Amino acid sequence: MAQEVVRRDPLEVFAPFFNLSRPLNRVIESLEGERGDRMVMPAMDVVETEEHLTISTELPGMKKDAVKITIENGVLTISGEKTFEKDETKRDFHRVERRFGSFRRSVTLPRELDANQAEASFEDGVLTIRIPRSEAAKPKQLEIR
Repeated sequence: MAQEVVRRDPLEVFAPFFNLSRPLNRVIESLEGERGDRMVMPAMDVVETEEHLTISTELPGMKKDAVKITIENGVLTISGEKTFEKDETKRDFHRVERRFGSFRRSVTLPRELDANQAEASFEDGVLTIRIPRSEAAKPKQLEIR
């Protein structure tokens, strides 16, 4: 009796991993948009001192009028849209790597901040938001009697 030879693909053991990559690619594509036109989440620094909280966000190439800042229910939200400025005199792009599109970034704020006294400034592509602590939340030093 002849023995039947069964040939198997040596990469068959990796098939489950290949199947996992498809949903992951779909998630990445949905975040970027079909043409990759979603703006990358802007970099953000959050610094806390005894006096205030400072949030700095890089928004290169954006105009301050295109940025919206809201504070609602203890959540600070920065959103905006960077539009692609199409120049009709230059039609043949060799490379387009800058990101365009909308973004939204939210941060939960500590309760002891006074959102009514918040201030924002925009300089050299960096948005800086400064929110002071409420007087009740500031550290106090007690005198010993």
